Amino acid sequence: MRQGNSNIVADLSPEHNHGEIFGAVRSWNNGLIFNSCYIDCGNDASLDITGDLSLEIGMNINTYETKNPLFNIGTNGAYYLELYQRTPPSNRVIFWHNSTAVLSAIDLLEPINTWQHLVITRSHTTDKKVRMYVNGNLVATSAAYVVDPAAATQNLILGAYSTFFLNGIIDEARIYKRDLTAAEAFKRYTNSKIARWKALAHTKQD
Repeated sequence: MRQGNSNIVADLSPEHNHGEIFGAVRSWNNGLIFNSCYIDCGNDASLDITGDLSLEIGMNINTYETKNPLFNIGTNGAYYLELYQRTPPSNRVIFWHNSTAVLSAIDLLEPINTWQHLVITRSHTTDKKVRMYVNGNLVATSAAYVVDPAAATQNLILGAYSTFFLNGIIDEARIYKRDLTAAEAFKRYTNSKIARWKALAHTKQD
């Protein structure tokens, strides 16, 4: 994704599902800073994916709020991905479809204010499992789900759900109509800006 004019984020895929910014989303090195704002990507049929699916996002979270929505097309619809703060302070990644939390992974993300690359895959046509990759590495796999995805119930929203908002920076958000393999998820990370930034930060520390 890339910010175009003052209130449009361009979808660089052939689908051209450009997003409209609501609130004060600011740019940072081609990423977008979220805090009490969101992007509405519309409800084109290409976004209503009820089969194989992959969600990819680079993120730098400032705080793990009660809910940190990432991809939201309705918890009772085709897919919804959020970060969730637990007590005591820690983090949980939850992937939903059709009102069911299909994957819930605890304390597998990096600390706040750290760039990380997240890929979620849903293999609907083979084993009906959801997998989670952080920085190219497989860190969690769900049990086979018994509740199938349902049709989308709303526009695709990035960064918001109801009264909850993402607090942090996101970049390189992508949606695929297939489940990426482990090798593909690793390659997506190694070819990403996040991998280059993390390598540069490590070099500076040395």
